[in-house]
Amino acid sequence: IVVLGGGGPERAVHGIELYRQGVAPRLWFTGDRALPEMPGFTDGRLARDFAVREGVPASDIALLNTSSTWEDAQQIAAMVKQKGLRRIVIVTNWYHSRRALAVIHRHLAGTSVLVYYSPPPTSAGCPDRCWSRDEWMIMIINEWIKIGLYAVKYKVMPW
Repeated sequence: IVVLGGGGPERAVHGIELYRQGVAPRLWFTGDRALPEMPGFTDGRLARDFAVREGVPASDIALLNTSSTWEDAQQIAAMVKQKGLRRIVIVTNWYHSRRALAVIHRHLAGTSVLVYYSPPPTSAGCPDRCWSRDEWMIMIINEWIKIGLYAVKYKVMPW
């Protein structure tokens, strides 16, 4: 189970629930590269610490040293290939999923790895009702901008 960093705690909560259900024996958290503005904090460490408090053994958790969706996909592909995995479950919010999954598929091209997607249920009311909440509108518009940037910079077309 690969929980992509960012997006608040709902991704980690959902990844932990999938782990508890036995969907996979390991949890990976991306986003473990500190930003210069916050050298002592990473999404990955925050998620790992939360998972351990929730009863996930630390030995079942891996942190990926990333700070962007592109880096997430690079590290996910490297780990999948290193460990010889045949399938992974990606946990991210619906608004991020199109770009994230396109980039992950790009980095796993040529492999037979199956990529499953499981969004946190707390975002299930979207996209239908999201336009009524300012914070959701901002996230959606930011994601549209990032989709455009990834199309230009990395030639990834998520449709």
